[in-house]
Amino acid sequence: MNSSRVYLERFLQHAAQQLPSGSRVLDAGAGDCRYAHLFRHTNYIAVDFAKVAKQYGQLDVIADLVKLPFPEGSFDAIICTQVLEHLPQPQVALAEMYRLLRSGGTLWLTAPLYYEEHEIPFDFYRYTRFGLSHLLSEAGFHITSLNELEGYWGTLAYQWRSAARQLPWIFPPPYGSLPIRFLSLPFLITMKLLLAIASALATQLDIQYYDTSRWHCKNYKVVACKPVEST
Repeated sequence: MNSSRVYLERFLQHAAQQLPSGSRVLDAGAGDCRYAHLFRHTNYIAVDFAKVAKQYGQLDVIADLVKLPFPEGSFDAIICTQVLEHLPQPQVALAEMYRLLRSGGTLWLTAPLYYEEHEIPFDFYRYTRFGLSHLLSEAGFHITSLNELEGYWGTLAYQWRSAARQLPWIFPPPYGSLPIRFLSLPFLITMKLLLAIASALATQLDIQYYDTSRWHCKNYKVVACKPVEST
């Protein structure tokens, strides 16, 4: 029930389809490597610093993204999804990715504009489209496209799902005097159910319609290239 995941997989499917068999691909901040299957036809390298208490996938290298143990121009493409917010020095990491791409290589990147704190304490930033454009341009990239990952309904779905999850589900609720706490319970239960239903409906609307007219997405997706060196 997360349209962002649907759109992220489509984004990376498109990335994988652009790459010939045998291309060298770096997954920078691979985490659980959930999208590795899309790149089976490539030479896929998964890298992460592996310091968060979570389940990781089959990592090839454990390293910080600001200093990676590969020669310059090692990769045809780099994917970096939902990682930039976790880097205290994003500009340094982007410069490192630029170094690792071959001339004409492509970076496929996503980053959040609106999301709760997560993977604490490694959560440092949120990004507007202007911030992403600035950072990538400063690193030397040519931006091919910069768009919303999901639409406005996806953002609403996330907000409503979060509200449903965070409203208390205990008896009696921790609000006000004891009579008020008892009286508020039916209201809270009703609100949790309504918000959960609304979130599910908004998710389906987002997948079906992808309404980006309001410029209020959860995440941005970027395709950026390392310019071809002139001869």
